[in-house]
Amino acid sequence: MLPLYDFVLVGATFLAMGLAGTVASRHFVITILAIELIFAGSITALVGYFDYSVASGSFFPILLSLWAVASTEIIGLVAFYVYMRDKVADFDLRKLMQLKG
Repeated sequence: MLPLYDFVLVGATFLAMGLAGTVASRHFVITILAIELIFAGSITALVGYFDYSVASGSFFPILLSLWAVASTEIIGLVAFYVYMRDKVADFDLRKLMQLKG
């Protein structure tokens, strides 16, 4: 079992990277990914807190972990859709293959 310090350290690192990415970048996709890091850091800290404050085997850490995965996937998909909608009029595979870095 990992100590609570590890959860807090990882959560704070994700939060700091997310805040730095949000402040430093003007690019839409990078900002959305930085916001994902903020969510992941907060959820990591909450899972660590609930794992140590509530009885072991509780439902709350599992629920928070599932919510973190769902929110990350939704934000990633929305960011991808908005970015590709602005770059390409449709999602034609031939046109997508021609895009360059």
